[in-house]
Amino acid sequence: MSIITTSVTFKSLKATLDNILTDPVESPEKELIYPKYMEVKSMSDNWEEDAEVAGTLLFKEKAEGANAEVGTIQEGGSKRYTARTMALHLHIAEEALEDSKFDRYIMAAKRLVKSGYKTQDLDATNVLIRSTNATYTGGTDGVILASASHTLPYGGTWSNIADVYQTPSMAALIAAITKVGKYPSPNGLTEGQMVKKIVCPLAQWAVWETILGSTQAPGGNLNDKNVLKGKGIEVIPIKYWDASSTTAWGVITDADDGLQWRNRRKLKRRTWVDNDAEVMKFGVSYREAHGWTNARCWYQGNT
Repeated sequence: MSIITTSVTFKSLKATLDNILTDPVESPEKELIYPKYMEVKSMSDNWEEDAEVAGTLLFKEKAEGANAEVGTIQEGGSKRYTARTMALHLHIAEEALEDSKFDRYIMAAKRLVKSGYKTQDLDATNVLIRSTNATYTGGTDGVILASASHTLPYGGTWSNIADVYQTPSMAALIAAITKVGKYPSPNGLTEGQMVKKIVCPLAQWAVWETILGSTQAPGGNLNDKNVLKGKGIEVIPIKYWDASSTTAWGVITDADDGLQWRNRRKLKRRTWVDNDAEVMKFGVSYREAHGWTNARCWYQGNT
């Protein structure tokens, strides 16, 4: 067990420091990035399960006096969210707390809370980074997030990746809007979704803002209208998306039950004392499950 003693904090034992360079510790929940592209909700139990059910298909012509075709519904797969506990402690000798001359030196609780929120944002970002990684499957079809082989309950497959991966451009976003607009519903019939957000590494923010905000078509003839302006598409640059290629990007659609962050218990602080060792203990933990249920929430433009 690692205990922070005066040997660790010895520079704070005398009031001789002019300034302290340390990590930022202010961590308001409102600054989290993942709630901008994931649906955040509460869990009511240790695990929860979402199921997919495909509805009826198209009507068939009925001859006069004949019986109508009898339709059916078809169950698909299911997605289970199981809560996991994430935690970190700091154990500090009472001497280190008593003798430190600077409030900003230890700040145990604040540091732990900051690390907790940072962990959440990084875990959420990893869902996007691993969207094409065969090891990380999910959804009701048990397939990776970005795939050309998502399955349908009645049989067949559909794709939520670009037909040809493209770097950020007006043409790439038009292709995304077009393909997303033809996504099938669970019964396999064309339903279509709307593009709501672009998520990308931070390095791309200016490119996408230019594409969406220019009055005329970027890079085109000055007489060409920018058909993307006014579409209400939001750009979500993610500073934690350390992609191997700065061309990686995707879009979030208006599909229900897409990317999920489910809190079983939000960040909780604890403080207690080990009286035998005279050690103050600080702990912060949370319980959550995250992933996705409906892959129609996503379109992969590039990796």
